[in-house]
Order: sequence, then C-alpha cells, then structure tokens
Amino acid sequence: MLIVAEVAQGIAPEAKIIPLKVLNEDGVGTTAKLIQALDWIYTNRMSKNIKIVNLSFGAAAIESYRTDPLCRASLRLVDAGIVVVAAAGNHGKNVDGTLNGDSTSFGNSSPLVTGDAGPGM
Repeated sequence: MLIVAEVAQGIAPEAKIIPLKVLNEDGVGTTAKLIQALDWIYTNRMSKNIKIVNLSFGAAAIESYRTDPLCRASLRLVDAGIVVVAAAGNHGKNVDGTLNGDSTSFGNSSPLVTGDAGPGM
C-alpha cells in the first residue's frame, strides 16, 4: 500500500512536503513499489504543484540508465520539468574496512542531480 501524507513541515515552513512511504519498517521495498510512487508523482505533479523530488535510497546499478526501470521512471519526471535529486551511492565499508564505491542505479543517470556521502562526509 502506498501511503501519501500531506501534513508535513520541514525547515522551509512555506514548502509543501508530500512524503510517500515506499519502504517497510525494516527499510526494505520493491522496485515495483518505487515505480508506483514515481508514477503517482507524475500523475499528480500538476494538481499538487510538485517541482522537486528527493529519492534518498538506492538500488543496485545492474544495467544502463537507458533500460533501468527506476532511472526510466525518474527521467520521466525530469522530462516533465521536475528536479529529481537522488542518492548516487553510499554503501559504507566492505568487510575488510575499505570503502565501497559502487553507484546506485540513480548514479548511472546524468540528467538526475545525484550525490553521495563519500569519505569525510
């Protein structure tokens, strides 16, 4: 079930924040649920005046952004004039203590505004 709550306030009190819950209590979700939320944003972009989307999660980058379902759904928002800010990767450290520099699927897509919390962040 996709949960849409319209009563939220951040550090910019005049900003309208529409949180969409796509992960369960353990922080786990499915690609289908994420795409459902991105489709909801696309469908409601005009009536809700959605200008910016923040995607603070990632999925494994296993294919080109041209065929990756999450990237394609996100790029649809970009094409509609929405700024999409997405996690590019922050998988922490490997078992041996070295940093894992893998990108998420969003990190493959140059039209998206991406960032990660790399070393020293």
